[in-house]
Order: sequence, then structure tokens, then C-alpha cells
Amino acid sequence: MTRRLPLLLLLVAAGCATTTARPPRYDGIFKGRTVFGIDWRVELVKREQLFDWKPQEFASPASNGRSIYVGTSTGMFFCVDERRGHVRWRFKTEGVIDARPLYVEERSAVYFGAGDSHLYALDAETGKLLWKQRTRGLVKRAPVHVDGRLYVVTDDDRLFAVDAATGKWLWQYEREQPEAFTIHGQAGPTVHGGRVYAGFADGYLVALNQQNGEVVWSRSLAAAADQYVDVDTTPVVHGGVLYAASHTGGLYAMDPRDGSVHWRHDVVGAGTVRVTSDRIYFTAPLAGLHVLDLKGRLLWRQGIGKGGQLTPPLLVAQYLVFAGSDAGLYVIDRESGTLLQFFSPGPGISGEPTLHGRDLLVLSNGGYLYRMRLR
Repeated sequence: MTRRLPLLLLLVAAGCATTTARPPRYDGIFKGRTVFGIDWRVELVKREQLFDWKPQEFASPASNGRSIYVGTSTGMFFCVDERRGHVRWRFKTEGVIDARPLYVEERSAVYFGAGDSHLYALDAETGKLLWKQRTRGLVKRAPVHVDGRLYVVTDDDRLFAVDAATGKWLWQYEREQPEAFTIHGQAGPTVHGGRVYAGFADGYLVALNQQNGEVVWSRSLAAAADQYVDVDTTPVVHGGVLYAASHTGGLYAMDPRDGSVHWRHDVVGAGTVRVTSDRIYFTAPLAGLHVLDLKGRLLWRQGIGKGGQLTPPLLVAQYLVFAGSDAGLYVIDRESGTLLQFFSPGPGISGEPTLHGRDLLVLSNGGYLYRMRLR
């Protein structure tokens, strides 16, 4: 049976870092100008201080411009009015919700997975259950919707396709999980050019036929490592190049047609990348924010020593925005790496922030949903 270790616990246990004091907590924004200002916040999870010493909320919000959809560790799924911040409706599941939901406009539906091993489809306006499909494993990443199908991965290394209208099971692909300890995390699927790309705990990145799930190619990203080789980064295709990383094998740039490697950047714990016309951005829990050129050469790095586990950076105008599970929200100048703004909501932010237009949506570990606006 695979045993998953929290990333920071593993790194400390392996001697990769020394224990550091928790950063000071701030009730507001400090350092430099206000890039993002808070419009409102709403409490979705009521915390009991005695028992919630270090709470975490891993889910990320989704928005259609009118409503914000987000799940919580209590198993409750919320629809919140984006303008005023009041709860429009809620839906109860039987397990924690760690994943970002997917809103599909043409179906007026929102899809998400929960810790009760089900994939849910709800009416986006009313919250009425449209269907639910048993997944066996837990869904911790947002589904991907393409051509009337949903592509979903579970934490037991299974990828499957279902009909978005009915939830009917179409096909599945699974890999045998390694017996040794693995990193706590999971890669989301990426659909591009008729293929589905997905990473797994055994260190393999796999390309599947979008229609039937047949393997087109597979490649190990473990490099010379023989443990903690998990591919927990969601693959990204940009400019004809496929980017993915394994925990100890580093970041790879590959040919999406056959998986051949263009280059590899050796770094531990690289997260999902963001790519522009000339730069690659990613975070790593100990090494901080990295900026590479398109040939994999390091341009600069910004250490985030007390941030905890870091979310992938968002590219917003001239800024990079990401969150730390032990700290809060960071806004950094993407050219120089200068910290422009930091916001701590108390016990940090574990879920990835979401950008919708000029609005930044954040669910804090304290159980508050924030809407922040680019000034």
C-alpha cells in the first residue's frame, strides 16, 4: 500500500532543511503599495481554536463572474455571490473537498470531487444534484472538460473519462502504486492535441489517446532517483513544448509527440510551471520562486524561507502571485523578484488562489473566502 507523506515533513525528516520559527502573523497587507485590496471576506468554516491548531483548506475557488464556487474541509460545497459575498446555496457531501471545482457554462453545471470517493455534478444556479459517479479514489484536482467529456484523476493513480451530461463511465487508465512512501500530492490531467497527459506516483508521465485511453507513450521522470519520484505537477503544453516535473527528478521540457527530452533542470520539489513567450516560472517548497529561460537556464531565484508549501505562481500583469501554507499571499515583481505585497490571513493559505478578471479569490486555512481586486 502506498503511504503518502506531507511534503514538508518529508523534507525535514530527510535532513533537507532545519526547523524554523513560524513567521509573524499580520491582520492586513504590508510592504510597498497595495497591488490587491480586499473587497470582502466571508466565513465558510467556523474554527474552534482549541482543536484547530493548524487548520488547512486545500480547495481553490472557481468563478463565472457572478458566483464563486468552492468546497471546504467540512465537506460543504458553497456558491457565493461574487459581488456581495453572501452565500447563495450550499451542498453537503460526506467527505472533505480538496480540489478546485470546474464550472462549465454551456451546461450551467459545476463539477467537483470529494473525499467520499464521488465525482459530483450540480446545477450551477440552484445547487441541485444532477448526478454523482463513484470514483473509488479521492479526487484532489479539478476535472478537465473537453468535447463533452470530463477527464479526472484520483489519488490512487487512476485516470478516467466520463460523459459530462450523464456521468457515464467511458474509459479508465491506472498504474500500480509504488510500495514505498510517496509525496502527498497529485497531478491534474492536461488535454491537448487529442491526447491526455498525466503524471503518477511511480515517476511516470503518460500520454493517452483522448478517445479511448490507449497509451501513446510513457516516460520516467525519475532521473537517477529511486524514491520520492512522484510526478505531482500538472503537465503544461506551451509553444509546442510539454513541461512536467517529478519531485526528485526535476523539471523537464519535452516533445509532446513522443516524450523525448529537450532539457532537464535539476531541482527538488518543482511545482506546476507557468510559461510566457520567454520565461518559465515555478515554485519549490525549500528553494522558493524560480525563473528560467526557455532553454532551462536559471535567471533568478527568490527564496521564501518561511512560506511552507507554495502554490504555483499566477501571472497577473507585471506581477507573480502565489500563496504559502504557513504564511499567506505573496505579490512579487516578475521582472526583478522584489516582494511588493504580503497578506497574512492568520494560519496561511494552502489552496491555490484563483484569478478571474481583476479579482483574486482566496480560501484561507482559517476558513475565510476573500475577494481581492487588482488596484
